[in-house]
Amino acid sequence: EFIIVILAMVLGARHGGVFFGMCGGLGLLALILIFGLAPARPPIAVMLIMMSVVLAASTLQSSGGMAFLVRIAERLLRAKPKAITFVAPVIAFVFTFLAGTGNVLYSILPVIAEVSREAGVRPERPISISVIASQHAVPASPISAATVAMVALLGSQGVTVLTILCIVGPAVLLGLMVGAFSVCRMGKELADDPEYQKKVQEGVFAARTKAKALGTEGGDSRGAKLSVALFILAAVMVVFVGTFPELRPQVANAAGKVSHVSMTHMIELIMLVVSALMVLFCKAKPDDIIRTSVFRAGMMGVVTIFGLAWMSDTWIACNLPYIKTTVAA
Repeated sequence: EFIIVILAMVLGARHGGVFFGMCGGLGLLALILIFGLAPARPPIAVMLIMMSVVLAASTLQSSGGMAFLVRIAERLLRAKPKAITFVAPVIAFVFTFLAGTGNVLYSILPVIAEVSREAGVRPERPISISVIASQHAVPASPISAATVAMVALLGSQGVTVLTILCIVGPAVLLGLMVGAFSVCRMGKELADDPEYQKKVQEGVFAARTKAKALGTEGGDSRGAKLSVALFILAAVMVVFVGTFPELRPQVANAAGKVSHVSMTHMIELIMLVVSALMVLFCKAKPDDIIRTSVFRAGMMGVVTIFGLAWMSDTWIACNLPYIKTTVAA
């Protein structure tokens, strides 16, 4: 059974994209037909949380909020060119932390490369650690799909958004600084690199115009700035309602039992509401939302979770008694 699970993951990795989720379905079918395993419940709660967060981030991008963040990042990068190996990963971490997605980094990679070259720093130094920073900031962001999915899975055990932030955030930042130190001397200095100097003499770089951050159109509008404020407000609300359950509304079920609204439902509601507000007040167009790069990448993640998590949950649930016995022994 375990070999089938691994083979499904390897096959999915070879093709990538939504095929990851499809391979999860193939593996699950094999587990059912060959070994007779009863399929577990699909991870509906996690998928819905991811969809709501992706929708909010996509609406932010559609309204120009992502472009506004990228413009700020560009100005910060040009302010400290000599220290770009250390500044760039911090900016990548902060902006991914605020946006909940690493897509914000890829728009400013051309600027990182140019600022590095102008400062005499090898571009691969800040670029390499910045890409790592943007990905590691995802589980540290309170509004990323990864974090809210983790809260949905571990919320019943007392794990809150603040718990995750207090552990993952400092650990990632410390690791990034160590990583920046490890790459700050990587490769030859540009002044001592004969291949680079040859290209300079050939005028390869002289003909290039000043690089601009990609996808920054509309980033100066009032709606873009308001969308960023709304998105950050949503992040703060998620942290507060996750840390203090008494802030959640009390409701009664059909049997008359009164309880607080679950954290899963609160996250979904907050993200749906903030998305609606951005459409109403920030000029985000619904048709454009589903065409954004954030939406496409996010929905691919939802499909991946659907297939792989369903397959993995089935295998774990059916073998849990054996796993517990083995661990106890």
